[in-house]
Amino acid sequence: MYKNLFLAVLFEDKLKEKLAHNLRLEASLEEVIYAPKQNLHLTLGFIRNVAPQDRALLKNAFDAIQFISIFKGYAQTSVILGNSNSLCIRAGPFEKLSEIRIASQKLLLQNSHSKYDFNASFDYLPHIKIQSLRSYLPIERRTSLLEEFSRKCERRIEFTIMSLALMERQGEFYHIVKKYFLEDSPTTY
Repeated sequence: MYKNLFLAVLFEDKLKEKLAHNLRLEASLEEVIYAPKQNLHLTLGFIRNVAPQDRALLKNAFDAIQFISIFKGYAQTSVILGNSNSLCIRAGPFEKLSEIRIASQKLLLQNSHSKYDFNASFDYLPHIKIQSLRSYLPIERRTSLLEEFSRKCERRIEFTIMSLALMERQGEFYHIVKKYFLEDSPTTY
């Protein structure tokens, strides 16, 4: 069975708790679908239709990424994606995350002999999906929730990026296929 995998920045549980606590809307489950706290991450790239026999190849494709140094990241400013239903917070620094995405993509192409690449059906925008609005909400309620979420995203949340992971969805939750620890010498951007 073919699977979709993705490379992501992993967050410590303390940061996941902070993101969930600070950014989730005070709304009913009939209005909002909350991303499970353990699923919070920052996607660097999607890899579609991975054949079962190529799984081991992809697990090792990103081993060299560990030579990137630990760095400071942040989340701030709301962004609405996915037919105006996905409520996300933008992540940065954009330049550093884009640099890591490009380096990861080169490793993927090189180590899979160009068989796999990141999905290019959208421009890269570093973000963390927090929750989704139900599509049937009345416009007034939708507007009110969007404004509330935007206000919640004004305050900057800073964190240290120490690891990446190759991941896949298993039911409702994401599963780590392989974890990659970054170098210990932090750099600031």
